[in-house]
Amino acid sequence: MLKQLLIRNVALVLELTVCFDRGLNVLTGETGAGKSIIVDSVNFLIGARADKDMIRSGAEKAYVEGVFDVSSNQAAQSFLSENDMDADDGCVIISRELNTAGRSVCRIGGMAVNLSLLKAFASSLIDIHGQHEHQSLLNERSHLSFLDAFGDTAHHVLLSNTAQRYKQYHDAKAKYKALLDKNAQRQERLQWLQAKRKEISSAKPKAGEEEGLRKSLENLRNAGKISRSLQQAYSAIYDTRGDSDAALRLLKTAMGALSEIAGYDEAFEALRARIETVYYETEDVGMELRNAINSFEADEGTLQQASERMDLLKRISRKYGTPIDNLAQALEETEMELKQFESIEEDLIRLEGTVDQALKNYRQQAGLLTQSRKRLALFLSGRIKQELTELNMPGTELMIEVHALKEEGSSTGDDQITMLLAPNRGEEAKPLAKIASGGEVSRLMLALKSISAEHNVIPSMVFDEIDTGISGRTAQVVAEKMWNIAKYRQVLCVTHLQQIAAMAGSQYLVIKTEREGRTVSEIKHLSREERVLELSRMISGYSKESASSLIHAEHMLKEAEEYRRT
Repeated sequence: MLKQLLIRNVALVLELTVCFDRGLNVLTGETGAGKSIIVDSVNFLIGARADKDMIRSGAEKAYVEGVFDVSSNQAAQSFLSENDMDADDGCVIISRELNTAGRSVCRIGGMAVNLSLLKAFASSLIDIHGQHEHQSLLNERSHLSFLDAFGDTAHHVLLSNTAQRYKQYHDAKAKYKALLDKNAQRQERLQWLQAKRKEISSAKPKAGEEEGLRKSLENLRNAGKISRSLQQAYSAIYDTRGDSDAALRLLKTAMGALSEIAGYDEAFEALRARIETVYYETEDVGMELRNAINSFEADEGTLQQASERMDLLKRISRKYGTPIDNLAQALEETEMELKQFESIEEDLIRLEGTVDQALKNYRQQAGLLTQSRKRLALFLSGRIKQELTELNMPGTELMIEVHALKEEGSSTGDDQITMLLAPNRGEEAKPLAKIASGGEVSRLMLALKSISAEHNVIPSMVFDEIDTGISGRTAQVVAEKMWNIAKYRQVLCVTHLQQIAAMAGSQYLVIKTEREGRTVSEIKHLSREERVLELSRMISGYSKESASSLIHAEHMLKEAEEYRRT
């Protein structure tokens, strides 16, 4: 449950802290005092859309913090465990702040989290019912989710299985359609692939061929220069012209000269040996130069062939958008795609069977879900009729119709739900949006919440303006119903009705005051004596209590206390 709420710099609130109790907590006060700010702050705390206009004028950021007791909340404890978080003495603090740039920061137990994670955690802590939910009840598209929310575990398993089967059917159908589209272009694609295969295979491309061709072309284009340089180097080593300054001849002369004196000193022999090594190494280089000269011929025909080869590969590369070195791989991929086309008819037959089976599986689950919804609709209609009778709407019936969708299924099944209201016996049932008054919608929503409270595991519920269009005896019945809901969980309720205020276990007064020339909203936990005064104000409608209203207020509190005891 929500134990403590801190609000700072939100609208008219400068800073306030309020502690809530178990059971029924009500917030009262004059219109415009700031009661809605409390609910809006809780909404903001649990992940509602943030609007920087909520920040108090002159402040840099708004901040809301809530302390929640999760000691008996299994869902919340599981969430914390799964996300490596801990509760401190059974409590966890969640907070959210919003700056003037529109950026919000969320925290769970002091750890910064994203908004989706905050929402997921908060959904196990508190449920807020406000005017927007009234409107959703009037929207026929939301009726399906309203009905499913009352289903038991088996019903929710059917929901999950139906969604899973629909996804399998949807995915299979998408694959089948994609293959059908591919098959429709089969002939054109086949011709293109066959031409591609023929053209690339005829070129016989090889991996790494482009670099080799580039080097060959470079050599062939500079053949004259290369040939002259090789010949010059060879002549410098060998005496091809009979000159006496050839390298080998000079080295041989030096080696012979040192041989004559090698016996006189070991150093002379070492020098001779080194020259001998250089001689044989130079001789080897000369032979390699001779081989290079013999093998290198500037053949114009060879240059033309290499150029044509490069041009061919470049043309194919540009045509198919594939680098030259990847043409061999492209040929393999083309061969594989051609083989796939050969088996496309078999794949179509196989996929068609998969789609049919997936649709059959989906229909089976959707059918079971429809049956479950029909049973649930009968049960819920009966329970709502009972609740509405207790809420001073005897003879009123809510009919929940389950009928098939016109389109082909969905992840939520084949059903469309319509809620029809017959407010009086003998009258034709009509859609809620066309017939229900504000008071009827408020009581209908309270009936739904009352039923859900009996099995809903969310420990806290917030009601904002649940008393719209309600007065007289009905107000007392609604107050009793609110207390009955509060037997199961903590309830926070904003109200203008004295009957609901009297029924509360704890009452809080929201007031507007001035501080340093600015309007500020504050909240106060009322004692029993202060509750009598506030109830007197609510009864009489005047700021000053009268003797009769004080007596009436005291009487209402006693009656409420007696009702709670019994």
